[in-house]
Amino acid sequence: MSVRQLTGRLPFTQLVMDATGSKGVTTLFLIIILIIFSNATRGNTISASRALLAFGRDDMLPYGHLFTVCVLGEPIWGITLSMVVALLVGLVQFGPAAAFNSLTGSATVFLFLAYALPCLCMLLGGRKRLNRLFPERLHNLGRWGIVCNLVAVFFVVQALVIYSFPAGLVSRLANIRSDR
Repeated sequence: MSVRQLTGRLPFTQLVMDATGSKGVTTLFLIIILIIFSNATRGNTISASRALLAFGRDDMLPYGHLFTVCVLGEPIWGITLSMVVALLVGLVQFGPAAAFNSLTGSATVFLFLAYALPCLCMLLGGRKRLNRLFPERLHNLGRWGIVCNLVAVFFVVQALVIYSFPAGLVSRLANIRSDR
C-alpha cells in the first residue's frame, strides 16, 4: 500500500511498515521514537517553565508572581501552563487536517521569523549601537557580520515565500509535473 492511498492518520507508521515489512520491528522502532520524543518534550517543558519563571520574576507577565512559585526547585505553574498549552495544541490533530496543517505551517513561519528578526535589527542600525556599547566583544564578525546577516535574511525571506504557498496548490503543481 502506498502512503498516498493510506486512509488512516499515521502515514509515518505505514512508511516504517513498508520499509521493514515486519509489524514487530515497526512497533519497536515507533517505541524508540516515542521514548526520544517523550524526553525531548520534558526538556522543552522545563525550559519553557524556566523562561516563564524569569519573566514572572522580572514582572513582565500578568500574574507573574504565580510563575515564581517553585516546588522541589522547579517552577510548578510554568510547567503546568506549558503542559496545558502542549496538550491543547496536540488536540488539533484530532480535528480537521487543514487546522493541523495550518498550525504546523505557522509554527515553521514563526520559527523562521524569530531567526530573521535579530539579523534584520542588526542590519537596520543595531550593529552601530552594539559596536558603541561593546567595542571589544568576544564574538565580532567585523565587516563579515553584515554579509552574514544579509544572507540569513535573504534565505529566510525565500523560505517564507515557499512555506506560504497553499498545500493544495503545491500538490496540484506536483501532479501536473508528474503527468508530463
